[in-house]
Amino acid sequence: MEKTISSYHVTPGQIMIESDEIRDAQKDLLKFSILYDRYYLQIFRFILKRIDSEELTADLTQQVFYKAMKNLKGYGFKGLPFSSWLFRIARNEINMEMRSSRVKRTVYVQTEQLMLIAEETGIEEKEEQIAIMMQTLMKIEPEELEIVEMRYFENRPHKEIAEILNISEGNAKVRLHRVIQKMKSKLI
Repeated sequence: MEKTISSYHVTPGQIMIESDEIRDAQKDLLKFSILYDRYYLQIFRFILKRIDSEELTADLTQQVFYKAMKNLKGYGFKGLPFSSWLFRIARNEINMEMRSSRVKRTVYVQTEQLMLIAEETGIEEKEEQIAIMMQTLMKIEPEELEIVEMRYFENRPHKEIAEILNISEGNAKVRLHRVIQKMKSKLI
């Protein structure tokens, strides 16, 4: 199955097919192109939403796939989409770039996504509350913003967030809950 997956989420059947593709690519790197073609745009967008420079994003995206190919033999299938591993590599590349070149972190937010957070925090969805929420998001720690971003702005499941952050699923849920509680205390 060479279907391009356009969302962040895949079915268990697609994950199993993908595990076979990974195994094939581990034996023959030329077969890595299937995974590259499938995930290039997702990784590019993931980085672009955080860096806001197309040129730098293109460079970092290539670095992500280079590192993925270089380390593919050591990749262990965990029942998650291969993209989770790629997103973890991308996150590391973004963090290294921000440390070395003082690139500012960008956050891409839509009103609908803020409404989801408003619902979760139990606040009324008034315009002024949404504006305050946006200000609150800009004041929380980068690690806190990152987990909110992945859950609410990218609609990732806790399991995938955990894989990207290299933490347990329970820890991902706890961290997210704490951030929401922190935001809620600042909004009331």
